Amino acid sequence: GLCKAGDIAEAQRVVQEMLLSGISPDSVTYATFMKGLCDTDNIEGARAVMEEMVAAGVSADIVVYNTLIEGLRRRGDSGRVLDFLEEMKHAGISPDVVTYNALVKG
Repeated sequence: GLCKAGDIAEAQRVVQEMLLSGISPDSVTYATFMKGLCDTDNIEGARAVMEEMVAAGVSADIVVYNTLIEGLRRRGDSGRVLDFLEEMKHAGISPDVVTYNALVKG
C-alpha cells in the first residue's frame, strides 16, 4: 500500500478523497495512515490524525494507541510512551501484549 511504500502524501490524498466521497474512514484506515506517519518519524502528524479521527466520531482503539506507542518507542521517547499509556488507560483501554512488548523493548 501507499503508506508501506512511504508515499504518505498520496495516502493522505486518498483519505481526503474518501471523505469528499462521503466514505468515512474507520479506525483501521486511520491506524494505517498513522503507522505510515510514525514510520517516517512524524509522530506529531500521527497524533494530529488521531485527534482528527476522534473529532470525526471514530473512537481511538488499542491499535491506534499501540501505533503511537510503538512509534514513540522507536524514537526513544520513553516519557511520551508512558504518557500515551496513561492516556490509553484513562480512555478505558487496557494494554495488551503488543503494548507491553513495546514497553519492554524500550
